Amino acid sequence: IVDRKDNMIITGGENVYPSEVEEVVGAHECVFDCAVIGLPDDKWGEVPCAFVELKDGAEVAAEDLLEEEDRL
Repeated sequence: IVDRKDNMIITGGENVYPSEVEEVVGAHECVFDCAVIGLPDDKWGEVPCAFVELKDGAEVAAEDLLEEEDRL
Protein backbone atom coordinates (compact mmCIF):
# COMPACT_ATOMS: atom_id res chain seq x y z
CA ILE A 1 0.00 0.00 0.00
CA VAL A 2 1.47 3.33 -1.06
CA ASP A 3 -1.13 5.93 -0.08
CA ARG A 4 -4.82 6.49 0.57
CA LYS A 5 -7.33 6.08 -2.21
CA ASP A 6 -8.60 9.58 -1.42
CA ASN A 7 -6.71 12.34 0.40
CA MET A 8 -9.84 14.22 1.38
CA ILE A 9 -13.02 13.28 3.24
CA ILE A 10 -16.16 15.25 2.35
CA THR A 11 -18.47 15.18 5.34
CA GLY A 12 -21.59 17.30 5.47
CA GLY A 13 -20.21 19.54 2.73
CA GLU A 14 -16.94 20.16 4.63
CA ASN A 15 -13.55 19.06 3.38
CA VAL A 16 -11.57 17.14 6.00
CA TYR A 17 -7.99 16.12 5.28
CA PRO A 18 -7.04 12.89 7.07
CA SER A 19 -3.46 14.08 7.54
CA GLU A 20 -4.67 17.09 9.55
CA VAL A 21 -6.74 14.90 11.86
CA GLU A 22 -3.82 12.48 12.22
CA GLU A 23 -1.53 15.35 13.17
CA VAL A 24 -3.85 16.61 15.91
CA VAL A 25 -4.75 13.20 17.35
CA GLY A 26 -1.13 12.03 17.02
CA ALA A 27 0.00 14.99 19.16
CA HIS A 28 -1.75 13.48 22.19
CA GLU A 29 0.85 12.23 24.68
CA CYS A 30 -0.62 8.69 24.75
CA VAL A 31 -0.75 8.16 20.97
CA PHE A 32 2.03 6.27 19.22
CA ASP A 33 0.49 6.30 15.74
CA CYS A 34 -2.85 6.82 14.01
CA ALA A 35 -4.47 6.61 10.60
CA VAL A 36 -7.69 8.28 9.46
CA ILE A 37 -9.98 7.12 6.67
CA GLY A 38 -13.43 8.13 5.45
CA LEU A 39 -16.31 5.74 5.95
CA PRO A 40 -19.57 5.98 4.00
CA ASP A 41 -22.45 7.57 5.91
CA ASP A 42 -26.06 7.97 4.80
CA LYS A 43 -26.47 11.35 6.51
CA TRP A 44 -23.08 13.02 6.04
CA GLY A 45 -21.76 11.32 2.90
CA GLU A 46 -18.59 10.26 4.69
CA VAL A 47 -17.39 10.38 8.29
CA PRO A 48 -13.78 10.32 9.49
CA CYS A 49 -12.71 7.17 11.32
CA ALA A 50 -9.43 7.11 13.25
CA PHE A 51 -7.46 3.95 14.01
CA VAL A 52 -5.23 4.74 16.97
CA GLU A 53 -2.24 2.83 18.37
CA LEU A 54 -1.35 3.84 21.91
CA LYS A 55 2.13 3.92 23.39
CA ASP A 56 3.08 0.91 25.52
CA GLY A 57 1.30 1.08 28.87
CA ALA A 58 -0.71 4.17 27.92
CA GLU A 59 -4.43 4.48 28.52
CA VAL A 60 -6.73 7.16 27.15
CA ALA A 61 -10.50 7.43 26.73
CA ALA A 62 -11.91 7.94 23.25
CA GLU A 63 -13.56 11.13 24.52
CA ASP A 64 -10.13 12.60 25.30
CA LEU A 65 -8.98 11.98 21.74
CA LEU A 66 -12.17 13.53 20.39
CA GLU A 67 -11.41 16.66 22.40
CA GLU A 68 -8.08 16.86 20.55
CA GLU A 69 -9.92 16.54 17.23
CA ASP A 70 -12.23 19.43 18.16
CA ARG A 71 -9.18 21.71 17.91
CA LEU A 72 -9.22 21.43 14.10
